[in-house]
Amino acid sequence: MSIFTILNKKWAIDILRFINNTSKSYSEIEKLVSNPRTTSSRLRDFEEKRILIRQVQQDKHRSVKYSLTTLGLEILKKINEIENLIKKDSNVR
Repeated sequence: MSIFTILNKKWAIDILRFINNTSKSYSEIEKLVSNPRTTSSRLRDFEEKRILIRQVQQDKHRSVKYSLTTLGLEILKKINEIENLIKKDSNVR
């Protein structure tokens, strides 16, 4: 599966933006998406492509946090650059 196939899926870019520079729990991400199956699928795809990292924390209660890898941050940066170019181009016309 290519990165473009993953990014083209519903909620993919929204999840990347939501996580950005902070770690987020599964439940925080699921609140954004409102669909546990979609949330799990996107997170699994991102983890397989090394776009995000899944960290299990052993506090009082076992919890899982997701954060973007360097690759994930670079992908998000490129997405933002492309969107800015599109906005800039549409303002010129």
